[in-house]
Amino acid sequence: MRSSYSSSSSGAINIAMSAQKLEVDNRISLRFYYRIADNILRQADIFRAEKNIIDLYVMLLRFSSLASETIPRHREYRSSPQSKKQSLKKGLLISLNELETLKPLVQQKINELNSKIAHQQNGRGNFHSNNSVDFSPVKKQTLASNNGQIKAVRATAKEYVYQGSSGQQFSYVRPVEEQVRRL
Repeated sequence: MRSSYSSSSSGAINIAMSAQKLEVDNRISLRFYYRIADNILRQADIFRAEKNIIDLYVMLLRFSSLASETIPRHREYRSSPQSKKQSLKKGLLISLNELETLKPLVQQKINELNSKIAHQQNGRGNFHSNNSVDFSPVKKQTLASNNGQIKAVRATAKEYVYQGSSGQQFSYVRPVEEQVRRL
């Protein structure tokens, strides 16, 4: 099965490229965006069953971006049924919680994969790296509720980057308790 995450030309894994923000196209019905969100969660279930944590992490990032940044900006969102909004919000909170749990496991797996890649490429003499990886989630998700609409607050760019073993900077989301408090 094809991987959900991108690799750079150096072979390093780039999570940010895999989970970029999807811009709203109001010509597309909101129900299609909801369907996309459901399909992403189904794919995440498959990766969860396969214990493929990196692809699971990417799918959850894609869902959280869609649920917090794209769908709420659609012109039909305000008039969509409250049950759809609540379901989306519930799925988003569950996904954010799981992302927080997966973060250290994914970090470890990324380090293992990148050290293998670096070792293989160093053996051929054509790659010298400090084993750094761009591990930047789409956007830092901080939720706030305003008349039932989910909003995302963006963080600074330095909070998005995972620098590998040299920097050990690995940031994604604030603790779930803080996010729930803001809701």
